[in-house]
Amino acid sequence: MKLEQLARKHENNRLNQSKGIFAQLCIVQNLLQTYFDKSYGVITLKQFMLMIMVKQSTEFNEELTLTEYGKLLGCSRQNVKKLALQLEAKDFVIVKQSKHDSRALALEANKNLHDYFKEVDGENNLKLLTLFSIYDDQELAMLYKLLEKMHEGIAKLNED
Repeated sequence: MKLEQLARKHENNRLNQSKGIFAQLCIVQNLLQTYFDKSYGVITLKQFMLMIMVKQSTEFNEELTLTEYGKLLGCSRQNVKKLALQLEAKDFVIVKQSKHDSRALALEANKNLHDYFKEVDGENNLKLLTLFSIYDDQELAMLYKLLEKMHEGIAKLNED
């Protein structure tokens, strides 16, 4: 069975569409992770996403704890700690005690993290432009809004 056949099978009512969208999101996530894990070589996509968050918090002079990174990335503090320790071993971040909470751990970017992003920025931008080149500007804006809205649905699931 091809993905297109599976998608058509689920297009006839709201529940089936919901099932199809959920399945496609899971498949898309797996495909993206597989591609970028191979592409990045020394780091995984999940490690890369954490590195982006550390870079952003550094640029805003904001120290985040592992728990806060977990909330941003949609995973547990324990998963963030595992990723952080892997990145620390690769000399991209420093895991340290939080300035604001002595019980919590925070992450600090080091020079290697900044150098890495300088090195791969152009290539990453090209990959993203290629990935989203199939959308016109209006479709891309709509996809962005719809994904933002999906976060509201996930929040509702977590309320229950």
